[in-house]
Amino acid sequence: MSSYKSRMDFIRDNKKGIKRIGLIEYCKELENQGLDKNQIQQRMINDNATTSVRSSIDDYRYYSKVKPMIGWM
Repeated sequence: MSSYKSRMDFIRDNKKGIKRIGLIEYCKELENQGLDKNQIQQRMINDNATTSVRSSIDDYRYYSKVKPMIGWM
């Protein structure tokens, strides 16, 4: 498991890096506000940050997967 010390490292290593960075930082911001998983997924739908309920589940799952590897936040 690699670690990403900067945004550029993440972008270079991920096919959809730019979109994913926005998603990761958005989820992290909501998490810092004290929201739990379900509240974050609901907010993603309400804010049109994701296109559907299914997408919110997939996007949050991706965030949870890479969260421990992100070092710049």
